[in-house]
Amino acid sequence: MEGGDCDLKKTNEAVMSLEAPPLSGAGGKERKKDSKLVMVKKKLKQEVIDLILKEPFEPLGDDDEDEEVQGMSEPYRVCHAKTRAAFQALAEFDADIIRQYQAKGYAEVDILVTNHNHDHKS
Repeated sequence: MEGGDCDLKKTNEAVMSLEAPPLSGAGGKERKKDSKLVMVKKKLKQEVIDLILKEPFEPLGDDDEDEEVQGMSEPYRVCHAKTRAAFQALAEFDADIIRQYQAKGYAEVDILVTNHNHDHKS
């Protein structure tokens, strides 16, 4: 998101609306033994799609062979590679959302949720 025109607060709020509930340990609650994780599709809010369409995330330019990067320490280069991979994943996510929206008029994402099994045997 180059240019700095993005409203980060709105983007964060929109993304937070997609988050799955905590899997375990969060807030002192443990996942029940009779629950299992399942992948479900969630339709994105139009507000999220509009933000992505307005400013799709773009990966970093190609600088792996850049003399400056190669001259840095090994931990720096490892961190740089991980950052590049994260940026690439974000760019691919946005591109997928745009493709879905152009094809279907909406977009969905897969999220991992806990499915509680309430069938108790007496």
